[in-house]
Amino acid sequence: MNEDNTLKIIQNDGTELVYEILLSFKWFKTDKIYMIYTDNTYDTNNNLNVYSAIYDNTLLPIETEEEKKEVEKRIKELLINK
Repeated sequence: MNEDNTLKIIQNDGTELVYEILLSFKWFKTDKIYMIYTDNTYDTNNNLNVYSAIYDNTLLPIETEEEKKEVEKRIKELLINK
């Protein structure tokens, strides 16, 4: 995670991917940091592609349904406040 609100990921083949961080938050229930980010591309329905993960100096998959629901709730709040 960079100070300029971007996330850079180096793939195994050396390709660098850059994502814009939309939101990061620490959830008190799990004491984990979650990151919501985008590569600013759109799907076939013209919806912005948005991704989420647990951040612990690396990106980890979101593990439980409860965590997924919390992230979805935060994404909806983000959209409402934009």
